[in-house]
Amino acid sequence: MKKLVSKLKGWLKTRLCSIGIDSKKDIVFFTVIWATGPILLLVAFGQLVNQIQKSLIDLTFLTYTIGITATIICTISTVYGIWGLFFKEKPFKGHTFTGKFSVLIGARNEAKVIGNIIQDILKQTYQNFELIIICHNCDDNTYEIISQINDERIKPLELKNAPYGKSVALNYGAKRATGEVIVVFDADNSVPEDFLEKLASYFPYYDGVQTKIETLNPKFNLLTKLQDLEFFIFSDIYQKTRQKLGLNALFGGTGEAVKKDVLAQVGYYDEWAFSEDFALCTKLTVNKYKLGWCTTTYVLDEKTPWWSDFFKQRARWTKGHFQVIFRYAKYYWNQPLDLHYLIAPMIVLAPFLTMLLWLVFFLRLPVSASFVPIWVWASPWIVWNISIAARVYKERGWRGLLFFPLLFLYYYHWLAVLTYIWRIKAWPKTTHGFDKEVRI
Repeated sequence: MKKLVSKLKGWLKTRLCSIGIDSKKDIVFFTVIWATGPILLLVAFGQLVNQIQKSLIDLTFLTYTIGITATIICTISTVYGIWGLFFKEKPFKGHTFTGKFSVLIGARNEAKVIGNIIQDILKQTYQNFELIIICHNCDDNTYEIISQINDERIKPLELKNAPYGKSVALNYGAKRATGEVIVVFDADNSVPEDFLEKLASYFPYYDGVQTKIETLNPKFNLLTKLQDLEFFIFSDIYQKTRQKLGLNALFGGTGEAVKKDVLAQVGYYDEWAFSEDFALCTKLTVNKYKLGWCTTTYVLDEKTPWWSDFFKQRARWTKGHFQVIFRYAKYYWNQPLDLHYLIAPMIVLAPFLTMLLWLVFFLRLPVSASFVPIWVWASPWIVWNISIAARVYKERGWRGLLFFPLLFLYYYHWLAVLTYIWRIKAWPKTTHGFDKEVRI
């Protein structure tokens, strides 16, 4: 009997891990995320707007403003999605950089994974580089592991008692870098041997460059598979379309590079920002610097497999995006055509505001309003989803398309995490080291 119970417990634990649950916190965040989509769909399509006895205020102006905004955002997204399907990548023929790269890696308690990315960097075919690893408030043996590697190109830095944050660590390393171009990786990454060699062809033609970001552990469980599809779809479509339109690339937090003198001119990374990558590329864009999209190489990034870590990570990203929106609100008010640089956070903002309006009616508050006809904003939204599905089928076939219904509901996590962003006061640590096991 005990053996049977033990087997059942083992089987249950394996099944739960396969969908991203490893603790009670994961169960809570899993429930919140997956309940958000169905609840909002029921609210949106349910019979919620009943006759109210007496209205104190008419919100028609607000509802139409939000409806038109959502329509514009959906239309822009649709254009990006369709164009991204048909644009073909062409080999980039730029200049060839022969100077020195300074590779920066911020590390906090990364003893489990730091050795892998170090070996990848040391094997690079482009040999003119230095590797600066900033061990930021570590209480494990990350610094000791790095210090034991006998290679003069490695420069371990120990940063203690400073406020924790990736931008703090990167600034500490960047100000001590001796290379002409700063390259940023995360401790859990992996890169091909010719990464720096491929990247070199984009400098000095661009002031900054973002390379492709792919998933290191897509088959670990359901959550990593969905993140893999998400990054594959959106980064590729949006970055490719932006490149074809002559717009700046968006930085992704890893696999990004920028000239050191340019970084210094704009004041390095903003330590107030929870999304230091988005803050930097916005600041560079405002200051008229040119940012390119590198399609010839990539960085493999490990995705978190647990819903609690995922929820907090996405809440940090969302809060960081809104920080940038508020910081640069004046610029975008004066340059409204540049709002496409904020397309990602605005996609989140529009349905969030719409959800609040639906909540007003759901609670039967004494207000009245008229809405933009559903076909106006739903039409581009439907076309956009079809273009995304077509993209998945084009690159991943029917097997990839099987996950699309789940991916559709998964999108709603961006709304779910909005309820949590107010609790993000410091940079939450994301656990790494999940690239070996195969769970799905």
